[in-house]
Amino acid sequence: MNRNFLISGDDQYRKEAYLSFLKDTKEIKKGNIEIFDAAKVKDFNISSFFHTLSKQSLFSDDKRLVIVKDAYFLSSLSIKGLESELDFWQKQMHEYLENSNEQVVLVFYMDKLALDGRKKIVKFLQAEKIEWQDFKALKTWEFPQYAKECLKKENLYLSEAAFNELLYRINADSMLLQKAIELLKLVPSEEYNLQDIEERISYSLNVDIFSLANVFLEKNLAKTWHILKHMQKANIDSQAQIALLASRIRNLYDMKQLSELGYDNISIAQKLKVKNFAVQKGLSACLYQSSNQLLAILKDLADLDQNIKQGKIEAKLGFEQLILRNGK
Repeated sequence: MNRNFLISGDDQYRKEAYLSFLKDTKEIKKGNIEIFDAAKVKDFNISSFFHTLSKQSLFSDDKRLVIVKDAYFLSSLSIKGLESELDFWQKQMHEYLENSNEQVVLVFYMDKLALDGRKKIVKFLQAEKIEWQDFKALKTWEFPQYAKECLKKENLYLSEAAFNELLYRINADSMLLQKAIELLKLVPSEEYNLQDIEERISYSLNVDIFSLANVFLEKNLAKTWHILKHMQKANIDSQAQIALLASRIRNLYDMKQLSELGYDNISIAQKLKVKNFAVQKGLSACLYQSSNQLLAILKDLADLDQNIKQGKIEAKLGFEQLILRNGK
């Protein structure tokens, strides 16, 4: 039975759910968990780490969970100058895995930092007796099936309209899906309808902003109007909508420009100080636009903002005209 794991990926909820699953199935008691914060070189003590792995209890058969969180040497962070130290770590790790402590469940858990599969030390772990679980964010077209499976597992059944509304409100976010499931379970029903979803599952403003930018760039006018209507119901006025859309397009422009310059997703995430999955989703949203096209939209939004402030046009009318010009 495997006792050594590597958990990575940008789907935070599924990673945490799997870690909880390990705690339960390996019967780890609450006080038997030790966490090494390895995000910074100065905070990770190699000697202390291997000493913990080798400790044996003569009085108890209880298992211990040892978590190495955000190991800098497994991420895209530079390890220049640390090669000899990490060669030693790799040799010691190999020897440990050849005869690992049966009382220890070892987990390398990439939380805030993304795994860099190009590194020699990552390839070493993947080749050793390590079970690797990589929870990538589900693609838009993959998420509906995942959502159906999660709902079925909880014996929750939704009408087609209710299911489509749920998908819109959670925006392919597994954490929001889980929260929605918990809310629905509070009020059991043989089948939930559209009104049930509208009453129980609230909107996240961030979901609306991201969805608005996505469908706007897809030139899907019907969905764009649908989202604007929901934002108006939430008392988000037109000028605020303009500012929110401009902010999101500006983020996408920064990502697209760096991508066109040849930077990979990990490097873009580092430069913009965002998570890797945010870059992945962002570049997917503007897949068919160049940075120049995004810049033109930003200019259009900036011109509209100036015209509104100068009293040349009413905000709601001006924004609707801009949507019509760019969204079809």
